Amino acid sequence: MRGSLDTNAILRLIVGDDAAQARKVTQLLSKANSQVAVADIALTEAIYVLQRRTTPPTMMEVFDQPPMTPNCIERSYSTVSTQALQMMNSEMIRERARFLAGRLIDEHPADRVRQVESLYQRALARKPSAAESAAALADLDRLTTYWREHLDTKRSAGPRELDARWSALGSLCHAILSSAEFLYVE
Repeated sequence: MRGSLDTNAILRLIVGDDAAQARKVTQLLSKANSQVAVADIALTEAIYVLQRRTTPPTMMEVFDQPPMTPNCIERSYSTVSTQALQMMNSEMIRERARFLAGRLIDEHPADRVRQVESLYQRALARKPSAAESAAALADLDRLTTYWREHLDTKRSAGPRELDARWSALGSLCHAILSSAEFLYVE
């Protein structure tokens, strides 16, 4: 899969079509784990990201960024394990999944069924099947219980129930963003 398309899909899914935010040019942020990520979540097009030959964004590099030389005659496409690992372990993807979960909670505060339907519509451009919806709701219940227990052991100062529901939905969003259906066009 091409890195620019992947980054664009994730950013458009989260930010929407706000043209003012889309044109913010950001700087790259080198993180301690040697990943290079975009510092501002407000981008919707990878073309607006400042790119340097010495520090290409990790997401673009993993998903077949073309060579940064004057002429690129052919661009290769590959599907390799590092792409899946990048999606599962990327702090950027985790942050964007939590941001998306927050938007879903704002739009449908108490309706988990609508949250799941909206997530599928936005990410996969389709409604979930009855089995997928039931599995997602069961997963949300299990994840909420997990996050509630985790927050209890952390002795979080914030509202634990709300944080547990937000983190659970964020985990589900992360799973959908990492799914093969989202990443690869058939």
